[in-house]
Amino acid sequence: ETNAPPKAVQQAAAAPAPRPAAPRTTPSGFRAPQGDELDQNSPEYQDYLKEKAKWEAEHPAGAAGGGEAAPAAAQAAEVAPQEDGAAAAAASLQAPPPELGKVHELWERAYSCKACALIIHHRIDKLIIRTVEARQRIDSLSTRFEGDQPLPPEDEIDQIMAQVGDLSQSVFDEYESIKGSEEFTKVQKGISFIKSRGARTVEETMKRLRSERLEAERKAQKAAEEKAEKQRQKELAEKKKKLIEDETKAINDKFEALTTAGVFRQLDWAGAKRQLNAMKGDFDSAEAAVVADLVIRKVEAMQLVHEIMIRNLKNYTFEKGKELKGMKVIEVDEREMKLLKKDGKSTKKVNWPKFYREYHGNLNELFNTFVVRGRKNGTPKLRPKDWSVAMMGAALTMRVICADDPAAPARGTSIAKEAVRQFEIYRPLAQEFFPDIDFSDVKPEE
Repeated sequence: ETNAPPKAVQQAAAAPAPRPAAPRTTPSGFRAPQGDELDQNSPEYQDYLKEKAKWEAEHPAGAAGGGEAAPAAAQAAEVAPQEDGAAAAAASLQAPPPELGKVHELWERAYSCKACALIIHHRIDKLIIRTVEARQRIDSLSTRFEGDQPLPPEDEIDQIMAQVGDLSQSVFDEYESIKGSEEFTKVQKGISFIKSRGARTVEETMKRLRSERLEAERKAQKAAEEKAEKQRQKELAEKKKKLIEDETKAINDKFEALTTAGVFRQLDWAGAKRQLNAMKGDFDSAEAAVVADLVIRKVEAMQLVHEIMIRNLKNYTFEKGKELKGMKVIEVDEREMKLLKKDGKSTKKVNWPKFYREYHGNLNELFNTFVVRGRKNGTPKLRPKDWSVAMMGAALTMRVICADDPAAPARGTSIAKEAVRQFEIYRPLAQEFFPDIDFSDVKPEE
């Protein structure tokens, strides 16, 4: 009879801790090891290797294809991912935290303790059987001393006592052998290790995992908040863009409406500015308010031209036109001008709206005299800034108020370009006033 434990128990004690589950196929295409085949020390693993070698011999194309398709490092790894989503999963793997290594060490100790305990239990079971047998033997020997039967001879008594002693000693020796065995020592050390580090390691691991979970939740929440904020900013930007477009269109449409309604033909500068300012006051976007200011500046530029003519027209004699040529302006105000006819006696009154509407040639004459050459003529002579604004106003007047005259828009364009030619610094102003005019061909005056 032997004290050696069964082969399965020995294998359990000697086997390493189970490895993680392998993928369903290997790089060569053969199925991955499963169950007991994962234990490289087991007979099942040896049978698996034989089966794999046989399969690869029968499927050289599959084995070769797997070797060519995978890098050398991947051929050496039995757990290389092969599923469609494995690449994405592998990419997401990160180095495990050190706490998990400690937990793995605890698990290995516990696994080893369990394996050693199987061996110890087996030996204890056998020891119990031997103890029972020894007790039965002792009981049978002790019957020789019971009752009235005569005592055995002294030498036989010595022999019986020796047998009882040997039985007791063998049981005691086996017990001490179990206590001093390598398995018993491993169990004691393993229990001590687990008791000293187990609770702390598990607590640290749980703390780490909770911390990582909270950190992941925090990052996820932050990412969600950033995404929501980005979406909110995008919606606000789109809303603002739409608002600017709507308000800009509204102020430009208002300018066109004033033109269509004849407000500018009536030279009602104050009324036009009042309506434009009222609309500007309702705007919510600063960008549209800037556009509104530009539109109002257009009205003010045309008004400036009108004021320049009123200021300088008295005693002026028209040099052009079939009807007004030779007539002298003897009185002028905001409503009308009074002309002395060529006979020197009779007079003629012409209100400003009619003058703008019917005397485009004479209007252009006044523009040339008091605006285009306003830095030399007029009282006072125009400074460069006022001159440039007046030139923009004269161009606008031709293109807006006198637009029914086929020649007027072209004349307005030439006036605007002349302003840019003489003063390059006012090119941006001209481009703002007339976005439809191409000023690229205008070269600065040297």
